[in-house]
Amino acid sequence: MRLEEKQMFSEGRNKKDMRNKVLADRVRYFKEDERGVAIMCREMEIMRNQAHEEGVEIGIKKGRMLQLIKQVCAKMQKFSSAEEIANDLVEQDVPLIQKIMDAASNVAPDYNVDAIYKALNL
Repeated sequence: MRLEEKQMFSEGRNKKDMRNKVLADRVRYFKEDERGVAIMCREMEIMRNQAHEEGVEIGIKKGRMLQLIKQVCAKMQKFSSAEEIANDLVEQDVPLIQKIMDAASNVAPDYNVDAIYKALNL
């Protein structure tokens, strides 16, 4: 492809200038035909909703982890082992509790929850 053709393609110039008739016809359909535009709008809405749902799920998981980190940091002052903390909390994942404790000890005595979360690389 020549530079001019690449620029036309990347800038979305007139689809009549495209050399591939099938592609040009499909682009025209989705950009100019009422049904094609409706299909594209519907597909974009589906993609947006999926991305939103994924973002919400990620946010919920992060929130749960931040809450667990806060609880572990508070319990570290009472208990000395990951097993004791896991038994005291609903969370029974001793290796995860130990990872949190290790990361928390690196930022003690402040126990910055965000710094601990970042250190865990979850």
